[in-house]
Amino acid sequence: MKTKLFVAVGIILVIGIVWWALGVVRGQTGASSTGAASTQNQSSLSSKSSPQTDSQGNVEVIATWEGQGTSASEQKFLLQINNHMVSLDNFDYAKDVRLKVNGANVSAVVNVLNRDGEGHHVSAELGLESGQLAQLKKGDKLTLIVNDVAGTPSRMFTFTY
Repeated sequence: MKTKLFVAVGIILVIGIVWWALGVVRGQTGASSTGAASTQNQSSLSSKSSPQTDSQGNVEVIATWEGQGTSASEQKFLLQINNHMVSLDNFDYAKDVRLKVNGANVSAVVNVLNRDGEGHHVSAELGLESGQLAQLKKGDKLTLIVNDVAGTPSRMFTFTY
């Protein structure tokens, strides 16, 4: 009888651990996390992405694709720039951020939706708008290009729609 009880408890524990692990893998642990995969916009096939980091020239640039904005022609990105060498207060997001779709340049308007930080640590939520973005299909490649950050000509962050 005790053996059956221990086996039953063991099975329940294994099932619980597997269930918990699957939740962690899917990002559904309940913890808030930038770029969590659990927040998907099923209607447009777009989803949040995991942050991508580029640390060229001792300046860390982190880009996160946040998915579709307020319309099908807008895609939102979070851009964070951190360093301990130069002030980033004058970084011009509208001038120095570009977008490609499947390798082709997209003429997009860059709107700074929310800007935070100063000096060596800045971030901004960007809304990139273009009629071409309304035509995105599952599998398309979005490449966010960040130019001229502290002497580095360009940094590229590619996301799959």
